[in-house]
This record gives sequence, structure tokens and C-alpha cells, in this order.
Amino acid sequence: MSLIPVGPNTTFPACPVDGTGPVADLDRRVARQQLPVIVLLLLVCIIGTIGNLLVIIVNIRRRKKSSATVFILALAALDFFICAVTIPMRVFAYFRYTFSAPGWCEMVPYLTEVSLVSSLLLLVAIAEDRLRAVRRPTDFFMAGNKRAVRVSVAVLICGLLMSAPYLLTAHEGTFVLRGLNCTITTCVGVSHTWSLVSFVLVAIPFFSTGFIIVVIYAMVYKHVYDSRAAAMAMGQVHGPLQMGGRLQPQNTESLGQETGGGSGAFPEPVTARSAQRVVLQQQNTANPRQETGGGSGGYPGSVTPRPAQRVVLLHHFRLAKMLLLVTAVFLVTWLPQVVILSVHVMAASTSKTHHRPMTYVEMVVADFFQHLYYLNSALNPIIYTIAYKSFRQRLLALFGRMACKGNGCRVNEDDFVGVV
Repeated sequence: MSLIPVGPNTTFPACPVDGTGPVADLDRRVARQQLPVIVLLLLVCIIGTIGNLLVIIVNIRRRKKSSATVFILALAALDFFICAVTIPMRVFAYFRYTFSAPGWCEMVPYLTEVSLVSSLLLLVAIAEDRLRAVRRPTDFFMAGNKRAVRVSVAVLICGLLMSAPYLLTAHEGTFVLRGLNCTITTCVGVSHTWSLVSFVLVAIPFFSTGFIIVVIYAMVYKHVYDSRAAAMAMGQVHGPLQMGGRLQPQNTESLGQETGGGSGAFPEPVTARSAQRVVLQQQNTANPRQETGGGSGGYPGSVTPRPAQRVVLLHHFRLAKMLLLVTAVFLVTWLPQVVILSVHVMAASTSKTHHRPMTYVEMVVADFFQHLYYLNSALNPIIYTIAYKSFRQRLLALFGRMACKGNGCRVNEDDFVGVV
């Protein structure tokens, strides 16, 4: 059974939609053809909905939320909406290929575009947030999270507005069902204008913000390594400054001595929050000459030899590496969609005599890779669990509360290593 686009000045009655007959057969055939995509989307829907819900619950329960926590919450809320609402709508569209309703064909791509734009802007904000954290960790700590809340709200509003062209451009086609001489309406764009609009709305934000993110994280890495090199050149680093973020035993001892409590003042493991308190204490008690770096005893810029400063810097660096991984996964999963859209635009611009239609296998493979961008919504919670110890501990503590809720168990969140 084949579909023929309805030509101008032609009129056909609409095909009966009663759940049986040729129209239902067409729906089943499309569902079988898209079975790999449907399986992928259902897995992403289940894993992403549960995973992002856990991320939201774990982080929203935190008494003290840093700016990174706020951004992770915003990203998780966006991914949760995609997994719980947008993906089920997409799966329904594959099972009911001939379903049509006012605004239906525009809504799914609009929500997908909102996800793309909002996520990209959030990732830019996260990268800039990490740069501020490693450049001026003390000022960053004192600033709190109000800026992150405002930025997250502004990002969502920008995503909704910048994706509006999807609501203004029709994304449906009317076809004649060969052999029945009746028409069906499906969510298939057939115009070159639509392909071009889709490419512009996806490719331009993808490449422009992707470049900005790469530049910012390069600056983060450069600042951390420059700080390490400057401290080592001054002979103030006792042993290697480990980029994995763990202090050497002698550094832990000196950190305890700075708090006035000996080696036991900071019981292992040393947390970034406790180290930040030491940094604030150091700055409050330091003399102006040391703070400004004047004389031979001063230190250039924000570089300091004290272990507490290094703990804070390396904590932010570890967090930046994890968020860089989240960004890389996002860009990699969206790249096939951008490439396929580019191919569609070039194919639509080519004469029909030079354009070879895709085979069935090529179409199935292209559709599968074109939907890989949904995968990043399910991978983010997995990345947090594997790559960040603090989140993993809080997640286990959450399940621990559920397991011993009636037994009087109590978990002290201050015992967790690091702070997001």
C-alpha cells in the first residue's frame, strides 16, 4: 500500500478511521518498520523517567544547594519532561501513523526543539559557572545560588520563545491511499521550506553553543593547570598535586594544622565544604599585605599554597570534568540528527534526476540514528551515579531511608564527600 501526495486542485474524501481496514493496516506496517526506534524510545522513556526523578528527589532534599545543584536540577527537570511526556507522544505517533489533530504535528517537534535550545543554553551556563568557580572559588562560594536560579528560569523562557517557529510552520502532509482513492493526513513534512527551517533551528544553536562550551571548558582546564604550575614553581606543593582531587597525607596534616586542631581537625575524608570554611577563615585572619600579594611573601593572583585552597579548586575541577562529560554526551547524541537534517536539506535542493530515494534498510537506519538525541536524557542520571561520588552516596542514603524508615535510621548528610 503506497501513499501519493495530493496534488493541487484535486479532491478526495477522507479515509474512514475505525481501527480496522487499510488505514489500520498502514498504522501497523509503519509501527513494524519503526520497531527499532520504538524499542529505543521505550527504554529511554523508562530509564530516563526513573533516573531523572531520582536526581530531582536527591538534589531537592539537600539543605544547601550550590549553583551546580540548581543547574543539575534544571537539567533533570527538562530531561524528565522529555522522557515522561514528549517520548510517549512520539511513540504514540508511530503506533497511530494516520492520527491527526489540530496542533498535534507541531507539538512534538516543538517540545523537542525546546529541549535542545534550553539544554544547550543550560550547558553554556554550567560551563560559565564552572569557570567562575575555579577562577574565584571564595567569591563563588559566597555568591550563593540565586544567580543560577535566575539563569535557569531565563533559559527555559528563551527555549520556549526561540522554538516558536515550529508552531508557526505546518508539519503535516495529505496523501491519497492508492487503491482506495481516499486521503489521510500524517505528520510528514514534504516541503523544502520545512526542511530548511528545521535545519536552521537545530544546526545553528548546536554548532554555535557547542563552540562556546568547548572554549569555556578549555579556559577551565587552562586555569587549573596554570594554578598547579604556579604553585609548584613556588615550591609550595609537597608532593604531586593530584588532579584526581585527593590530598597527600602530609597535605591533610597541614590542613588540619591550619584549623588549629592538628591532624584530627579534619577527619578523613576532607570535604570541599569544610575546606571552603578553612579558606574563609584564612582570608579573614590574613594580613592585607598577604591578601594583595605584596612583597616577597605574596602570591600572584588567586594562587595560594594552602591545602584548603587546593581542595576547593580540585573539587570544582572534578565537578567540571563530570559536567563536561554530560555536555560531550549531549553533543554526540545530537550530532546524527544535525547530519541527517543536513543531508535532507541538500537532497531537497538537488534535482530529482540526481536524487536516489533511500532503500528500506537505509530508511530504518537513518530513523534510528535520527532519534539518538533522546538518549542523552536517560544517560545523564547514569553519568551522575558513576562519575560523582557525592550523588552516589546521597542516592544510596535515599534508598537507605526507604529501607529503614520504620527502624529509626538516620543519615547525616554532612558526612558525604564533596558538595555539588
